[in-house]
Parts: sequence; structure tokens; C-alpha cells
Amino acid sequence: MKLQCVLILLFVSYVLCNTANVVTRVQVLEPAGYIVPVINKIVNSLEDKPWCNLKVPDVTVPIDQIIIDWVAKGDIHYKDGFLASVQGVDILRDSVGQQVLLNSEQKAQALVRGTLRLHNVTIGYNVHAELKDGDRYYTATHIHNTVTFRFNIVKLVDGDDMTVTVIGEVPINRNLPSFSPMDHASDAFTTLFDPTMSSAAIKAWEDILQPIAYVAAKEVPFPDICFDCALVA
Repeated sequence: MKLQCVLILLFVSYVLCNTANVVTRVQVLEPAGYIVPVINKIVNSLEDKPWCNLKVPDVTVPIDQIIIDWVAKGDIHYKDGFLASVQGVDILRDSVGQQVLLNSEQKAQALVRGTLRLHNVTIGYNVHAELKDGDRYYTATHIHNTVTFRFNIVKLVDGDDMTVTVIGEVPINRNLPSFSPMDHASDAFTTLFDPTMSSAAIKAWEDILQPIAYVAAKEVPFPDICFDCALVA
């Protein structure tokens, strides 16, 4: 069954600062009514692919430890990593916003932004422990409590040109991985596991999400822009 975004959003209007590149008294109307369906389309596209197509590069971790009476020396290969499951998705309500800015050519651009949050993201691996006392094989999973992707959609006010950027972030967590089968070696690998080793891969997913987000941003009608508006604080 597909995950559903439960989105109860309160749009907070931002008071524009007196910065050189901010266009005052111009704003995008109802940005939440735009960014929410865009992000929903992105999620639906990921579910159709499905999620497991988001891969994690192989990582090799050297080990040289004496654990009680066992000498653990060799390399642990984490291979075939992928996004195994996501337990929930939502949109950060405080992330939804808009601005109208001037670009380097002094043309007005409308920015709409919002952040997708994934909950309990499980990364799966095949593990090959190539040790001095013999090879061992396992499967392993590691859970990130949250992973976020911020979407910035920028469109020319007087034109159709649009750009979409995606910024992925994963907070560092102390969750321990789960190995199968479990034995004295996997117990040692658990304590030596680096929870940040999938972070680079999650950042790399930006390149996968960007074209999906661009298509979604084009499919949803861009909201109206109000000129000479009194901004609501």
C-alpha cells in the first residue's frame, strides 16, 4: 500500500528584508497550494519506481581489533546498498514559503520552497567480511530516523523559465545496525559500524530527485503572483 502524505500545513508569510536582490511588495500567492501537490507527485513517482531503486555505493571498512580472545583482522565490505523501506512521509510545515528575488540579470524570479521529510529510512546491505580467519557473509540494515529533501522551485516572473534544486540532509544518529545471522563477529561489526557512511549516498540522491521534481513542478500550475501587495507579517 502506498504511503500517503498527511499534510496539514500552515503557511507562514515571510517578511522580506531590505536586501538588494529582494523585490518588495511582490509575492507568490498560496505557495502551499503549489508545493504540496508538487511534492506529492514526487513521492508518488518514487513509490512507482519504487524506493529500492535509490542505491548506496559500496563501502569497505578495514578492521584490526582484538576482541577478548578473537583477532579480527581484514576488511568488511558493505555491498549492494539500497533504500529498503520508508515508514512515513510528510512535509515540514515551517519549510513552506515564497520570495520574489532579482537574479544576476536583474530579472524578477519567484521562489517557492518546501521540504519533504522521510521517517525511519532503512538502508539494506549485503555484507562480506573478508577476515584473516575466513570469510563470513551477512545481511545488514541500518535505520535513519529522518531524511529530508528541500525543494527550491524558481520561475521567472515574466517568462516560463524554471529551475529546480534539491538539497538532501540526513542528521547523524546513533542507531546500531542489525546483522543476520548474529554471531560474535557480527556483534563486533555492530559496535564498529559508522552510521554516517550512507550520508554521501543520500546526498547523491539529489541528482535522482532533481529531474523528477522538475517534471512535477512543470505539471502543477504555478501560482499567481501579486504585484504591489502589502505583505502579511
